[in-house]
Amino acid sequence: IASDRWSCTVRIRREYDDDKGDKHDQVKEETFGKVLANPEDVELAIRRAQKAVLNPGKPAKDFLTYNFDSKEEAASNELQFSRNLVVLEVRGMPYNLTLIDLPGIINSTENEDDTHLIQLIRKVVKSYISKPHTIIVAAISCKNDIDNQTVFALANEVKEGKQRTLGVLTKVDQIEEGCHDGWLGVMQGEKFPLELGYYMVRNSTKVELDEHIGAEEATWREKTFFEESTALQPLRDNKNLSQRLGVPSLIKMLSDILVQKVKQQLPDMKQSVDEQLKKTRTELAELPPVVQEKERADVLQQALRSLDRDAKLLLNAQGCLSSKHFVQRWHAIYEGMARRVFSTRPRFILLDADASGMVEASYGDSKDFDGDDEEGSFPAKLTLGQVKDIVAKERSYELPKFTPYTALQSVIQHFQGMWNEHAFQCLDKSAELLKTELNIIIVKHFGRFRDSHLESIVRLCMEDVVDQQYSEARKQITLLIEMESTERQPPFTLNRHYFEESHCRILERMKAEMCKYQMRGVDQQVLRQDVANALAALARIPGFQGMTQDQLLALKPCNPDVGEELPIMAATMAYFKVSSKRYVDYVALSITRLLYVRVAESIEGHVDRYLKRLSAEAAAGKRESANPLLLMKDGQADAGASRQWQDSEVVLSLVADDPKIAKQRGSLQAKLESLQATRSVLSRFA
Repeated sequence: IASDRWSCTVRIRREYDDDKGDKHDQVKEETFGKVLANPEDVELAIRRAQKAVLNPGKPAKDFLTYNFDSKEEAASNELQFSRNLVVLEVRGMPYNLTLIDLPGIINSTENEDDTHLIQLIRKVVKSYISKPHTIIVAAISCKNDIDNQTVFALANEVKEGKQRTLGVLTKVDQIEEGCHDGWLGVMQGEKFPLELGYYMVRNSTKVELDEHIGAEEATWREKTFFEESTALQPLRDNKNLSQRLGVPSLIKMLSDILVQKVKQQLPDMKQSVDEQLKKTRTELAELPPVVQEKERADVLQQALRSLDRDAKLLLNAQGCLSSKHFVQRWHAIYEGMARRVFSTRPRFILLDADASGMVEASYGDSKDFDGDDEEGSFPAKLTLGQVKDIVAKERSYELPKFTPYTALQSVIQHFQGMWNEHAFQCLDKSAELLKTELNIIIVKHFGRFRDSHLESIVRLCMEDVVDQQYSEARKQITLLIEMESTERQPPFTLNRHYFEESHCRILERMKAEMCKYQMRGVDQQVLRQDVANALAALARIPGFQGMTQDQLLALKPCNPDVGEELPIMAATMAYFKVSSKRYVDYVALSITRLLYVRVAESIEGHVDRYLKRLSAEAAAGKRESANPLLLMKDGQADAGASRQWQDSEVVLSLVADDPKIAKQRGSLQAKLESLQATRSVLSRFA
């Protein structure tokens, strides 16, 4: 950083968890030691900071005065490598430049246990050079063969990596005699060309480092070397390449490139920062506010009211779109139950199968049943012979042509046996759906108090209310089943018009089907014409207008052998239409009222009574800071129900800020401040 006075600040930036390798939600940066005023102190300070990074189990301050006097120094470290950084902020330089010194790429390790470091280091290097705004400075020692440099391969693996790479040839004073031409070819772009080209620098020798020569002396010696080296004369004679010799030229070039790229990318950078600022502010706004101690009672009361409101809105499908989806799923459960009940509708075989086939009758008009049968959900069909057997079994003192009423009851009961199973299944699914949706509401209003057990308390109260109302709804459904069962009482309906109309229509169709079966050997074309003529003739007689083919065929007298059975079959199907529709409606209404409505009306009061009981126990000295969930095991109690919880320290302690939310809020606030600072810097730069 440009400044009038030279100084260097060393910091340790911890971005990663060294044990798990995960990135921290919030970057932690700490200053390591005092601000350095002498450049000669930098090397030791860096080594000590690196030592602190490689030993995260100890405080960083323990390494501020560390002495490197052991030959087995590296073996004493907790880690061989860390993704966390040592950051130097140098002031007093004539350039604005940010450099990241990446670890050298390795292809093998001395110890087999350290082989994982090969890929880890490559991953770290690649993560930095992949950033599109960075310049890749490839340091290439002139003591090694340039053909074997891994950095070129890595640069080619990232987007526009080769275009962003600048080569720096180091240790040029150690090039062997006769080998200069190859390196001159690299500088001249004849070998391994790069868009940003190459620079040459001379490094201080070990003797010079041991002599602790200063930066000015090192720069003078480098300048002298390039001026006096005869092997590098072709570079000095080239106006362009002569500007690419020495560290000062390299630093100026890097600074110029950085400034140029920042100018080019400034609009995109500002837009990106603005978008992140907007997103961060939105995330902060979505977090619940900090709960002040004096506001806890009001916050808890407001959360209870919001729970009560949203539970009722959920039931009434008001407010948000999600509640409408809930009601749609809820009604779909009812419709599934209705389909399964309707699938138990009576099915009769009117004529037993023989060489000519059979006739089957079922339920009346198709409009009375919406949807396909659910496989395996309907009882066995009854044949005409089986119905005859039931009538014979129930007969006692009846005169001929009078059918025992108990025979009708037995046939009806045959098709009602599975109604209770379908109704209870509907109740189970409804209770699970209600719990799921209410849990979402509870998390919405009490999720922030998870660690204090308040969310769990409200959830357990909700489940307690649902279970209580489930039992009430089950009792009501059991009563409905008993009311509909013809084993316990005779069939009954006041909906006589619907029953009689259905019975008449079904009986006509059954007689017509039997008549068609008996005439199956007649020429069907001739038969259709004869029937049409007969209907036309009857239409001229008052009262017979509009007669259908089935009504005409039903006029044919029945076989005396089925004179009793057909009316029973028709009555069974007609009564099923009346009773099944009545039953599924009242099951749905019972679940709606006793489960959904009662639960929505009761949750807030149930939680309130629990908090009063908790407050009463605390006041009586029975409870101080123990887990309040243990109280739920005792059930609901009336003791202390009149005591208000608003002034109970135990209850109000439940309304504490969730540490996770507090941490998230702090992380977002730090991110917001960092983005605002970045935005300010970008604005000043512009």
